[in-house]
Amino acid sequence: MSLLFKLTDEDFGIAPQEMNNCNIRLAARGIVLREDGKIALQNKSNKNEYKLVGGGMEGHEDPKIAFQREVLEEAGCEIEIVQQLGTTEEYKSLQNLKQVSHIFVAKVIKEFII
Repeated sequence: MSLLFKLTDEDFGIAPQEMNNCNIRLAARGIVLREDGKIALQNKSNKNEYKLVGGGMEGHEDPKIAFQREVLEEAGCEIEIVQQLGTTEEYKSLQNLKQVSHIFVAKVIKEFII
């Protein structure tokens, strides 16, 4: 799987600290397209940011299954995965955390009212 990009504290103007035996979090997120061309985004108002829909993987969960589950939970729709783009890595030294996210493109096949 190809690495799409890597984010570090320095990308946000934060001086990195040494990371020792960091915690690793696996996640699945991506671009969710509706038929009308709109893209689902998650609003994290406490951080004043928008993110692609998705979240953490549970145990040894398959990344595709995790992405489908997270989209259903966060956006209230079922999806069909069209493509797996690759992975991203985020290094957050203040939290001693490395997050590896599997990134997908999907289309909505069924919407629910939430």
